[in-house]
Amino acid sequence: MCKKLMIYMLLFALIILPTLSNGDVVSGQVAGPKTPTGFDAVGGNQSVQLSWTGSDAAVGYHIYYTGAAQPVTVVGATYSYTITGLTNGMTYQFQMTAYDAAGTESSATVNKSVKLQSVIDMIPPMAPKGLKSQAGPNFVYLSWDAGAEDDLASYRVYVNGKLNKTVTSPAHAITVTSLTLGNTYTFEVSALDTAKNESAKSAAWQATPTHSLMISEVVPDTDNYASYDAFEYIELYNASEVPVDLKGYTIKSGSWSNVFSTSIIVQPWATQLLWTRRAEIAPLTLEGFNHYYLSAYKSKYLSPNQVAIMDNVGGLTNTGNQTVTLQDAYSNVISKAAYNGTTDISLGTSAVFSYPIDGSVNMRVKATKQAPTPGWLQVGQAPAKPIKNNQPPQTPTHVQAVPGDGFVTVSWLPNTENDLFGYNLYRNGVNVPEAFIPASSNEFTVNALTGNMAYTFQVAAVNTSNVESAWSPKVTAIPAHVKLGQQERVENPRNPAYQSLWDISKEGPVIPGLAEELVPQGVGYAPNEQWLLTDYYFTDGRPGVIAVTDARTGKFVKSVSLYQEDGSPYTGHAGGVSVSKSHVWISSEGYLYQMNLNDIVKAANGDQIKFANRVPVPVDSAFSTYDDGVLWVGEFYESVSYPTDVNHYTTTRDNKTNHAWIAGYVLDEAADTIKADKWDGDKEHKAVPDYLLSSPDKIQGIVVKKDTIYLSSSYGRNNNSLLYRYANPTSEAPHAQVQVGQASVPLWMLDGISQTSSNATLVAVPMTEGMTSIDNKLYVLVESGANKYRYTTTYVMDKILEINMDLWELLGTASIQDIPQVLKRDETVQASVKEARGYGIAIDRTPFYSFVSGNTDVVEVTQGGAITAKAVGETVITATYHSSSLHVPIRVVKRDTGGGNNNGSDGNGGNSNNSNNNNNSGNDHTGKGSGDNQSGNKHVIPLSTIEQATVNQTVQTYSQNASASLTQVAESFKFDAAAGAKQVDLPIMDSQPVGTPIGIYRIAAEGKLIYVGGTVKNGTLSAVLTEPGTYVGLAYNKTYEDLSAANFAYEAVRQLSAMQVVSGTDTNNYTPQQSVTRAEFVAMLARMLGLKAQRSTSFTDVKSDAWYASAVSGAEEAELTQGMSGSLFAPNETVSREQMAAFLLRAYALKMKQTTSSAAEASFVDISEVSQWAIKDLNTAYEIGLVSGREQSRFAPQERTTRAEAAKAIYQLHLVLPN
Repeated sequence: MCKKLMIYMLLFALIILPTLSNGDVVSGQVAGPKTPTGFDAVGGNQSVQLSWTGSDAAVGYHIYYTGAAQPVTVVGATYSYTITGLTNGMTYQFQMTAYDAAGTESSATVNKSVKLQSVIDMIPPMAPKGLKSQAGPNFVYLSWDAGAEDDLASYRVYVNGKLNKTVTSPAHAITVTSLTLGNTYTFEVSALDTAKNESAKSAAWQATPTHSLMISEVVPDTDNYASYDAFEYIELYNASEVPVDLKGYTIKSGSWSNVFSTSIIVQPWATQLLWTRRAEIAPLTLEGFNHYYLSAYKSKYLSPNQVAIMDNVGGLTNTGNQTVTLQDAYSNVISKAAYNGTTDISLGTSAVFSYPIDGSVNMRVKATKQAPTPGWLQVGQAPAKPIKNNQPPQTPTHVQAVPGDGFVTVSWLPNTENDLFGYNLYRNGVNVPEAFIPASSNEFTVNALTGNMAYTFQVAAVNTSNVESAWSPKVTAIPAHVKLGQQERVENPRNPAYQSLWDISKEGPVIPGLAEELVPQGVGYAPNEQWLLTDYYFTDGRPGVIAVTDARTGKFVKSVSLYQEDGSPYTGHAGGVSVSKSHVWISSEGYLYQMNLNDIVKAANGDQIKFANRVPVPVDSAFSTYDDGVLWVGEFYESVSYPTDVNHYTTTRDNKTNHAWIAGYVLDEAADTIKADKWDGDKEHKAVPDYLLSSPDKIQGIVVKKDTIYLSSSYGRNNNSLLYRYANPTSEAPHAQVQVGQASVPLWMLDGISQTSSNATLVAVPMTEGMTSIDNKLYVLVESGANKYRYTTTYVMDKILEINMDLWELLGTASIQDIPQVLKRDETVQASVKEARGYGIAIDRTPFYSFVSGNTDVVEVTQGGAITAKAVGETVITATYHSSSLHVPIRVVKRDTGGGNNNGSDGNGGNSNNSNNNNNSGNDHTGKGSGDNQSGNKHVIPLSTIEQATVNQTVQTYSQNASASLTQVAESFKFDAAAGAKQVDLPIMDSQPVGTPIGIYRIAAEGKLIYVGGTVKNGTLSAVLTEPGTYVGLAYNKTYEDLSAANFAYEAVRQLSAMQVVSGTDTNNYTPQQSVTRAEFVAMLARMLGLKAQRSTSFTDVKSDAWYASAVSGAEEAELTQGMSGSLFAPNETVSREQMAAFLLRAYALKMKQTTSSAAEASFVDISEVSQWAIKDLNTAYEIGLVSGREQSRFAPQERTTRAEAAKAIYQLHLVLPN
């Protein structure tokens, strides 16, 4: 009894509230029998007639209504009851429950509201209006306008004339389910008021359950960006003939869902892509999305309204069982696509779905691990369109195909049918359309075509019933090969994370072809042509390419396409490219593909070249290089994707494992091919290498030099690359012998023991590839600028890296600087210690070091590095900081040998002599005026304001053209030479740059500045002038990007540049490690000595119009030169170091007007390698202080003289000669 009373009290409290619980179980109510169904209430005069359907297990019913203190109980199987005594004009609310034999009540029915009237309402509501529907595959969502009557109770929905559902007001929509796909249904709706008056039925509305939006494709696993899949998408297809707005729709997958809050219109029979993006990949662009899937096929790129971006969602899962669900704006599930991310998906592939055929919303899996087709469907994915017109359209006419560079544009006259849907374009007779073109267009460009190949095209029109016309007649076009551009599309941001790289490198040429979809792999150098060759592959099946870039200018020259020996396109990976004497070699797919270099030289831009041969090698060839007659080819190892032959695994000397080989082939000297004893010409037999190197993992490129081997290592678009330096171990005994076929081949290990002692590893930007070298420059190719990678890599570079190998070796090393190799007795200098930072500013470490002299009788030095030359002799200066000790040899010579340290007696950086270069009169002035020996200042004429302005403009223009810093340090003037040669003394301005070379320059025709000499003493700049003209005193500071202050020749090159004795290989580079030719060296000497030619040279190989002809003639007259043989000078031959010593000694004898010889032997460990004819010259040149050795006390007499060594030696001659 207590339990029943409690239930009644709770229900009563709810009943008297304005809003009842509408059948919900209220708090504290226990579950009972089933709730009665069909509960209805009809009002009468002061009464209400109630009815219901009985409940199983019920023994009675309780009726609750407004104003009743106790419920009405109806016992037994009675299913109606009339309540009387009610008040007309009031609105009553009714609910009821069932109870069983135990007294347990069910939950309450829905609330019924009845307004009583004294006059019975006999007027029905208005018939509903505004019916509309949205069909799904097995349902129709039906809605209508809400009725305006205040006593409206419900609506009745009729399907095909039969009552289907009753909808309680105020709701005015319903989803009618269990319908059959494709059947057309008629819907009508009536309205009922509280008096059970039913309106007339609405106007009939027809709808057909159909496939509207379907999930047609999912791509859950793509390349990454910021460690997340970058380009996942869900493709929807509108299979209906009406547009669908996604606003309010919901897409779900895994733990996330996304509601579309803005309108996204999916056109009839069209796709809509949903790009799922986490916040981390928000920087990616639609261009990147399109390129990832469509590569070079720009005509198929999707527009922004075809790709909806869903930001900040979790994306699609690529493991286990997954489901993607699409709900409409009314929460009806309209499409579900299930896939298994483990078995159905792989990187970059999709799961493709077909429409349901069982009347459900569950898509059928059509194919898995498919190449994605964003924006178009495969045959069988979509249901057939309704046939409204089975007559085919007219066949398109006037079809034309216009070829271009790698593409063909097809056009036709537009059709005029009213129900035209579009056009299908067919290529080469294939029955699958190349593309579908909407009716609004009558032109399409077919991209990514192979050049010099014939293509046929046909066009068919399609109507909205998907009935296709006959195909048009074939038209043929032959495109050319794609033409490459050379465009830097993004500047290098020079991320400070790679500062050491930037310190020793500069940006080389822009890599051609990046915008044309090429992926660069290797780079080689053709020295005779001074060309950089870059090889590439296409991702779309077009033949590989070699691009030619002028190494001097960095400008693109031409490109050629690669073809197999049989004339078929070469579509391989083109891993690396190298140039030997007369051949170009492509390393890929286990072969060395051989081409004739001359074929490339003669080819025009866009030509195609066939391989001359194909040599199988015992490595999975991925990169190559050529040096000193040896062609090297190596393989790339990565444990998962790129394993190598287990026989190539080597345990190194430092107990690690190398997994790859690099094979070396000594090419036939005459034929420049693999030697016959190493390969029999059978492509089934692998060529046996002469050498093998065991290499570390993930190697992409190699450069082999006599003493050093460089490797490029990278893997992954977001991982740093590593560049390695190894001491070339091949000069040692082999580390092992390995079997290749039937041959035993020596093997050397590139391991921790052979790595260089310092700067063995350099961290570089991601995605370095092949390498080559020119002189002391390492050219490193980077593939991150290729379209294939640029959108998802973390660092894009469009240029080749140009690394200075000398600067790399010295990077971070400290050295003693600012000390000449030769001092005069009583001369003082200040030594410093600086840490090399390549092209950057060296770091001064002097305060940390303590200095001592090895022989204080020869040289005294303070702890802080102040040096005084005390007596003739040799010693070593040592600077110490903790365990670091630095040493530099120093020699002291007599004062009467002339020279100086080029600081001038007052330390202002004067050139310390008056020797004129080849632009002045050539007289050997001594610094005193000739003739009457009087001062020439009375012959100095001041300039007018206008004349001074002209001088200023000339200096400024010259400075810009020469990329030099020129500062005026003395007044400009005119010189009257009527009285002969005169010494001019000019006060130096207070603002002159400290330590900068200073001299007097004559302003010649066409704005040229001609150096005439100059010494600085006690604040005065002096020079002997011989020619009339306008002169200016300048501080001339010219530096080069590839010559840092740490370089031993830095000061020499700076001083000689100011004296116009040397110049760079271009405006900004000196190329210090490039070998100097005989013509170049003699020209330098002639300029420094001021030699003038009085007649033509007798050497038959020196043409009169050669740039060096005058210098060679002058040197020949001065007896500085000796021919190589008879009448030949051999201007382009390099100068050996012993030849350099001989040249210098002859120049010294010329200026001293006496021959000099030394009985003492120079203290070089390789003195025995000096040619007999050169021994005396070398000993004397060393004694005078004209030459010095290389590292480890070697002179290297037979090795080539570099431009840096030449400048250093000629400057040393300048210092040694008397003022």
